Amino acid sequence: MRRGQNRAGSLVRKTQNRAGSRWRRFRRSLTVLMIFSVLILALPGCGAGGLSSGGSAAEEGTDGYREFSAGSGETQENRGTGRTLSISEASTMSPEQEEWQEYLMPHAEQYVNVREKPSEDSAVVGKLYMGSRAHIEEKGDTWTRVESGKVIGYVMNKYCYFGDDALEWAKENCDTLATVTGEGVRVRSAESQDSDIMALVPNGQRMLVDPFADTGAGWVAVLLDGTDQTGYVRSDLIKISYKTTKAVSIEEEESSIAESKAAVEASIAAEKAAQESRDAESRAAARSQEAAAQAAADASRAQAAAAAKEKAKKAQQNSSELRLLAALIQCEAGGEPYEGQIAVGAVVMNRVRSGKFPNSIRGVIYQGGQFTPAGNGSVDRVAAAGPRSSCLKAATAAMNGTDNTGGSLYFGRSVSGTPKAVIGNHKFY
Repeated sequence: MRRGQNRAGSLVRKTQNRAGSRWRRFRRSLTVLMIFSVLILALPGCGAGGLSSGGSAAEEGTDGYREFSAGSGETQENRGTGRTLSISEASTMSPEQEEWQEYLMPHAEQYVNVREKPSEDSAVVGKLYMGSRAHIEEKGDTWTRVESGKVIGYVMNKYCYFGDDALEWAKENCDTLATVTGEGVRVRSAESQDSDIMALVPNGQRMLVDPFADTGAGWVAVLLDGTDQTGYVRSDLIKISYKTTKAVSIEEEESSIAESKAAVEASIAAEKAAQESRDAESRAAARSQEAAAQAAADASRAQAAAAAKEKAKKAQQNSSELRLLAALIQCEAGGEPYEGQIAVGAVVMNRVRSGKFPNSIRGVIYQGGQFTPAGNGSVDRVAAAGPRSSCLKAATAAMNGTDNTGGSLYFGRSVSGTPKAVIGNHKFY
C-alpha cells in the first residue's frame, strides 16, 4: 500500500515540478516585458507610441534575445543558452539550475549525431544517446559546440534540450542520485534524527533516490545498496544529481560493436564446440552401447551355443546311458513285471547318487563284480541290438527319479534279513 502511495506521490510531484517550471518561464517572460516597457518609456525620443529612430531595442535572433536589467543596466551572461540573464532572473535560480544552464541533452528517439563541423555534411564524430549530457562550449543559431566524454563536436539545436528544459527532462527520465557531501551521513529508518540508524555512508558515495517515497522538507528517501529497503537522509548533507551518461565516440562505438560481435561469435563458437562435444559424446555413448549390446548378444549366443552343445552332449550321454541302463534292466529283469524292471533301474540310480559307488550309470554298471551281465558282455550285445521298449520306458522312469525300492542299493532272488521291497522275483535291500 505504501509503495502505491509513494508512486502516486512521485507522479504528483513530477506534475507539480513541470507546472512550476512552466510558471517560472512565464514569470521570467513577464518580467522581460515589464523591463522593456520601462526602458522604452525612459529612452529619449520614445513615447507611448513606440521606439524613436535613435533608440535601442532588444537584440533579436533565432537563439533568443539579450535582456537588460532595469535601472543599472548590468547583465549576467547565460553560458548555456547563449543569452544574457538579468541580475534579478539569475538571482532567483537555484544552484542546480545555474549548473544546468551549461548543459544540454538530446531530444530524439534514439540519439543525436555529434558532427566534426556545424554542417550536416560534416563527418559524425560521436553520438549523444538518450540520457546523455553534454557541456555547452559555444551556442549558435542552429548548431552548438559541445563536449561530452571523449567527444567534441557540433549538434543541431532543434534536436536538443537546453538548460532548464534539459534539467526537467533529466528529472523526469533519469534516476536521481544523492551524493554524500559531508564527512558521512547516517541513513535513518524514518524522517527523524531520533529514528534508528540503518547505515553509515561515507563522503562521496552515491545512493539511488527512491522515486516512490513521499518525504517532507529537509529529508530525502534513498535506497540502500544491495537491498530494496528505503532509508532517509538529511537533504543538507547530500547533493542531488541525475544519472546521465556521456557521448560515445565513433571509435568507441565501433570498438563496442566489434567487442559485441566478437563476444557473440565467441559465444556461438563456444556453443558450437559444446554442441559438437555433446554430439561426439552422444555418438561415443551410442557406439559404446552398440558395442556393449553386440558383446552381450555375442556372449548370449556363445552361452546359448555352449548350452546347446552341453545339452546335446548330455542328451547324447543320456541317450547312451539310457540304452545302457535299459540293456541292464533287460538282462537282469527282462522276465519281471514292469514294476520290477523300474526297481532294477532304481537300484542303479540310487548307487549313482549314494557317494559309495561310481557317480555315473556306466561306472555303476561296469563296476567289477557287481552285475554279471555287464561282465560277460550281455549288456553290450543288448545295447547294440536295442533294448525292448518296456525296458527303455523303465530306464527313463528310473533316470527321472522314480524309486519304488525305498532307496535300496542291492537286489537278488534270495537275501538274508528283511528286504525293503519285494517286487516280482527280486528282493531289494
